[in-house]
Amino acid sequence: MQTNFSMQSVTHHRTAKAGQSPFAEATVERAIRRSHAASQLLHRDTAHRKAFRALLETAAAIPRTFVAVTFAKNCGELRTMLCQPLPGEDTTQRYVTVWDALAHGYRRVNLDGIIKVTLETGVIPTTH
Repeated sequence: MQTNFSMQSVTHHRTAKAGQSPFAEATVERAIRRSHAASQLLHRDTAHRKAFRALLETAAAIPRTFVAVTFAKNCGELRTMLCQPLPGEDTTQRYVTVWDALAHGYRRVNLDGIIKVTLETGVIPTTH
């Protein structure tokens, strides 16, 4: 699934990321604590995981739609990734596999660390 993005797509991603409202420190701390607490529950589902998995699966069903996923990494760093969810690709309940549109590679997102998901319907990739 190789995707070649135009400068317009990259600009769209930067604009979407810059337009995000800042996250309260407590929100980030909760995401990190939730992620650490759930680390032993790879194959069990939680309400938080189900909700975000359902949202990502719904986004994947909409043609030419990407998502900007903001999540807290275990080290506390926040990351926003423009990606396409790939439902059913992961065998655990804790992660979802995505295609990182800017890095052109597969990544796994920890559902427990997700803080925000934004649909990016204006991004239209050109494939070759």
